[in-house]
Amino acid sequence: MKSKITPTTIKLDPVLYDELKIQKIRYKFTLQSFVEKCVYLYVHDDSFKTIINNFNLPILNTTGSL
Repeated sequence: MKSKITPTTIKLDPVLYDELKIQKIRYKFTLQSFVEKCVYLYVHDDSFKTIINNFNLPILNTTGSL
C-alpha cells in the first residue's frame, strides 16, 4: 500500500470518461494505476512526452462524440 498519495481532482468529458470505463473493464486497470503510469512515462520517457506534447485532442461536438 502506498504511504503517501496526493489527492487531486480532474474533470473529464463524460463521453471520453465513458469510453475509458469500457477500457478499464476490458483491460482490468484502475484510473489510479493508469494515471500513475502515464505520469511516470511523461516524466521519464522523452518519446512519450513528445507524443503527448504534440497530440491535439479532437474537439468534442455538442453531442459529445469525437
